[in-house]
Amino acid sequence: MDRVELNRVRIYAHHGVMEQERKVGNLFEVTVHLEGDMQTVMQTDDISAGISYADIFEEVRRVMDEPSKTLEHVAYRLKSALLLRFPQTTGGRITVSKLTPPFAARLDNASFTHTW
Repeated sequence: MDRVELNRVRIYAHHGVMEQERKVGNLFEVTVHLEGDMQTVMQTDDISAGISYADIFEEVRRVMDEPSKTLEHVAYRLKSALLLRFPQTTGGRITVSKLTPPFAARLDNASFTHTW
């Protein structure tokens, strides 16, 4: 199976359980892996037969612009939008990470990953 990946896209958004998080915003990181048969695009170099990295980014940006309380909900909305945009997708993985969660701890990020 072939996979198109967009790794560690950094984007400022307004997700969080606390009202202050949704008001002020935070830096997030999104990784998207979409699986599907890419034989046609590999053999013909016809971009219309593939999944565009730029189009994946546009969906990520659009979904991240709408606030959610949980990373789980963000991942679900991302998956739904990407499957609608790229129906040839047969599986995938989405990770949404909050780079500076609002609690006193020394960590790289807080993340949620959904695989299907």
